[in-house]
Amino acid sequence: SFLAGLLITHLAGLSFAFNADKTFLLPAYFLIFYGIYRDQDLLTLDRFCSLRKKSQEKLKILLGAPSNSAPLCTLKWLLLSMAAIYFFTGYAKIKITGWNFDWGSADSIRSCLLHDTIQRGVVLSPFGRWLLDQSAVLGWIGATTLFLELSFLAVVLCRLPITLSVLGLLGMHVGILLSMRTNYLTDMALVFTAFVAWDSLAVRLQRSGKLLVVYDAKCSFCARVLLLFRSADVSGGLRFIGSGHADAPPGHDYTSALYVFDAQEGVFRGYAAFAELFRYLGITRPLAWLMCLRPVEALGRRIYEWVAKNRGKISTCGI
Repeated sequence: SFLAGLLITHLAGLSFAFNADKTFLLPAYFLIFYGIYRDQDLLTLDRFCSLRKKSQEKLKILLGAPSNSAPLCTLKWLLLSMAAIYFFTGYAKIKITGWNFDWGSADSIRSCLLHDTIQRGVVLSPFGRWLLDQSAVLGWIGATTLFLELSFLAVVLCRLPITLSVLGLLGMHVGILLSMRTNYLTDMALVFTAFVAWDSLAVRLQRSGKLLVVYDAKCSFCARVLLLFRSADVSGGLRFIGSGHADAPPGHDYTSALYVFDAQEGVFRGYAAFAELFRYLGITRPLAWLMCLRPVEALGRRIYEWVAKNRGKISTCGI
């Protein structure tokens, strides 16, 4: 991730040098921070592969840990970097006008709208041409732009809710696209989605109640797969126990398949157990619906049985 971020930065720099394409390069920062804090990564293939080094006992401990305990330093520092970029963008606008805030005037914003038309031959959109004659609107746009760019860093440092600031900045970029046809959203979309409260949304979508998940305690591959579900379970409704646990319901062969027990829905085995886990999480419910379609289910059961029988070849099990 770190090297990929540097490579994207390099290629974007070449693109800017030869084509003058505007970019904040924030997706590159996103990758760089994920490379630095890769040990906190929970839901990617890199994390899944790194768990091969963990012992079975360590995997059991990870499965029993709180599901929402990740510190997410990646997003914290990315948010701070994003806020700093906006702050210094606003700071530069004030400094070049001699600290008198003239950049936010209607005449200055009108000059910004005409800049690309003069320098690069870009034709203003109908919305942009309409704005040229709206001095009051242009002045409001200038003042709002400076306020959003300069205040975002203070909001982040004071740990205040960022929703209004992010929506305001997103609206600013949409306005730039509609008026000047300059697209910053291609780079910014990924970063903005990173600051959506997906955990709160997942809690609302997640089904109520609790599930008991029993897996083969001697299978490290099984534990590694289930860690992905534990990481996605933001409300803590899933309980994972090994086959030798005292709370494991008797009368089932846990060495042959995964079992999910629901006090209301009943018992689910193997492929159906995974479909039930996807259905329980809520945010992956469409995938569970797809898994239950007859052609997909017929193929999925065969794949599951093959993986279950050959998991010793896929990962170290019960050595």
